[in-house]
Amino acid sequence: MKSRQLLTLIPAAAAAVAGLFLTSCATPGPPGRIERYPGMYTALPPVMQQAVREGRILEGMSKDAVYLAWGRPDGVTTGSQNGVPFEHWRYTALQPIYHSNLTMGYGFGYRGYYGHHYSPAYFAYDTGPDYVPVTAAVVRFKNDQVVSWERAR
Repeated sequence: MKSRQLLTLIPAAAAAVAGLFLTSCATPGPPGRIERYPGMYTALPPVMQQAVREGRILEGMSKDAVYLAWGRPDGVTTGSQNGVPFEHWRYTALQPIYHSNLTMGYGFGYRGYYGHHYSPAYFAYDTGPDYVPVTAAVVRFKNDQVVSWERAR
């Protein structure tokens, strides 16, 4: 009886694994977002469609067009300037910071057997990059349209 149950679970498990594999192979970048949201893309004028396909931002673009071209922002700032609401979308990238550290210490505070404090001195040497997020691009919107954008080189 258990072998029959196992035999019926094998195809289901194989289908689940195949589904996970296929979803992990989604097309990245603008082509993938255009494929996922064709209605947003077809609603754009031809000039904006071309810019989205190329991953470019143009003044006057809608938030939907910017999303299709550059994806979901990493941060959003909202506010008001002279009574006009604005929104800034911030995109980040990871920048390597190379370092080399030498750490020394005595290890006080360790409680061994019978409450005696003992820990030998230690030395640690660490090298390599750490990655910190930096602002890679900012898109500014007023009245839900791009008024300016900037991108780090």
